[in-house]
Order: sequence, then C-alpha cells, then structure tokens
Amino acid sequence: MIAGASGCVHHAATEPNDDRELGTKIIEAIAEAKGVSPISLDISLAETIDPEALDALFPRSGDDEAFVSFHVDEFMVMVFASGDLMLYGRD
Repeated sequence: MIAGASGCVHHAATEPNDDRELGTKIIEAIAEAKGVSPISLDISLAETIDPEALDALFPRSGDDEAFVSFHVDEFMVMVFASGDLMLYGRD
C-alpha cells in the first residue's frame, strides 16, 4: 500500500500515438474517476504542479520505474515516465 493513499481508483495506460499532454490526461482521469465531464471539474492542476514541467520531466520514455506523485483534489496521482498514470484515493 502507498503511504497516504487508499486503493487505486483509476489507471490510465498510454496508448501508442497518444500525444495528449499529461495535464490533460490527469484532468480526464480525475473526471472519469468522479463520473463527471472534465469541463465540469473545478480543479486547477497548476495550483499543485506545473503541467509543462511535468511534460518536460517525462517525455514518454517508456520507463515505468521513474514516477512522480502529488495530490490533486481527493486523489493521489502517480505519473510514470511511460505516460501511464494511476489515481489513488487519499486517506
């Protein structure tokens, strides 16, 4: 178990040729986990992490060992260098 997080509530795997920015994928994943439209969310990802820096940090190298985690809204977000991401509920 990950400290400060409950079970995984969403996993978004990167598909070949998926060129969406990680910030977009994170917002879409949160919306899907909440069962709402991404445009209905009242979340500013930039208040937590710089989305452009996140894209620069992980240029989709395919390496699943490197990751960064941070909290957004009610979730702990883990973003892997491969572009995959996982959302965990917060304890």
